[in-house]
Amino acid sequence: MTNPISDSNNRLEPGAAGQPRLIARVLRDVAPGMSGLDYLLKLYEENFALLRQLLGAVRDYSGANLSHVPGKPPLWLEIIEQQPYTTIARLTHSFNSEKGIVLDPNAYVRIYHDTRQVEATHCHIGAHLKKLYSLDVPLHEVNQKRLRMTVFLNKWLRYLSDAGHLPTSFAPVDALPKAPSSPILAPEHLQR
Repeated sequence: MTNPISDSNNRLEPGAAGQPRLIARVLRDVAPGMSGLDYLLKLYEENFALLRQLLGAVRDYSGANLSHVPGKPPLWLEIIEQQPYTTIARLTHSFNSEKGIVLDPNAYVRIYHDTRQVEATHCHIGAHLKKLYSLDVPLHEVNQKRLRMTVFLNKWLRYLSDAGHLPTSFAPVDALPKAPSSPILAPEHLQR
């Protein structure tokens, strides 16, 4: 599937009434005949299938888990919250740098077991997340970000499976590595 979101020429161009045309372009090029909500829900369902391929049964995991694939960066999975119908988890790679450990990409996902959907709730997108989700930001900008995070998660899950991460490559560990300064703004109730 081609992805206009990753296109370097893709800019949030004002359309009619000053709204960005990104969602309209995605729907026209990738999912003709679908509404923005239908496309987003389709991506959520596809992400569930990709995550299931990567992890197997998510409910079998708890705490921190690590997957090692030779020649690839370590993949960390942290189960943050388990409820009967939802799980909140964090997926990240860890890299060593001169400043210490860097966690990147770093994504929080909400898994809906009953509807078989996965939503990226927060991703490594830096400090402008605070600005984006402030009360004075127009709804279409929030929807743009939600679509971008969902498409990013979709691509990353595909990469992880292609890289060889499988349910059998994960093993429980004591905790995720601590980064000197986390590059992600997690939901406030998930920050530790």
